[in-house]
Amino acid sequence: MSFDSLERSQYQGRKVYTYTWARGGNVYRYTNADQDLVLQFQTYKASGTMRHGPIEQGGDPIRSPIDVTMESDNPVAQLFRSTPPIDTVLLTIREVQMDDPTDRRAVWQGRVTSVAWDMETREAVLTHEPTYTSLQRMGLRRAYQRLCPLLTGGRRCGINLEAFAIEVIAQEVQGLQLTVSSVAGRADGWFMGGFIVYEITPGVIDRRPIREHVGTRFTLTNFPLGLVAGMTLKAYPGDDHTLVTCATKFNNDANYGGFPYFPDKNPFGGSPVY
Repeated sequence: MSFDSLERSQYQGRKVYTYTWARGGNVYRYTNADQDLVLQFQTYKASGTMRHGPIEQGGDPIRSPIDVTMESDNPVAQLFRSTPPIDTVLLTIREVQMDDPTDRRAVWQGRVTSVAWDMETREAVLTHEPTYTSLQRMGLRRAYQRLCPLLTGGRRCGINLEAFAIEVIAQEVQGLQLTVSSVAGRADGWFMGGFIVYEITPGVIDRRPIREHVGTRFTLTNFPLGLVAGMTLKAYPGDDHTLVTCATKFNNDANYGGFPYFPDKNPFGGSPVY
């Protein structure tokens, strides 16, 4: 029987769901069936306690989130245990009829936005929003300001950050404190406001902002999950978005996006002298 016939049947339909989370090159596959499923050469691990809320379609996608409940020690939930991943974690939910598993229907797709932990039941509730909600958000409006509003290394900025990055080795990781092998003679504070980039597993990149930089020691803003001594990482310099830094540190003052020379006095302030 076809998927549609099984879906309409009151007696023959045996529907289960598959859940696929993707983060970079890592993919996590689960099903709420009572046994593992192999579909198109991919194995979906059985998780009898995994479940999701009702799938609804409405005019306002912001009001159509979906919660997926799972064990708190599930690898997907553990991604959010200390610090949320820097990149987006996408979820695709599909319906599968056990009598015709080759015909699967995607019923929902979105991204993880938050996680709540239930210590009593030892479960984690992952809240997801539909993917297209991000398309409806207002972008930032550019305004007159002294500091440069452009993203450092972005298209309009024009700085090639790779040319300023250095490759170092993590020598010691203690909480938010990271000691590296060398900073190539960079002065204290050179990397403050910058970030480190490291590979947790093949294909999965994470980054952490640098709050302070003294010698070969960095103080990070978030715990570097998965970073251990001996790993190779890249350190990128910080930018305070002033004209002086843009000119002396990056030699990029020609693309400076701020307005450092506009007058302090407001011409509409009521004073007869301007």
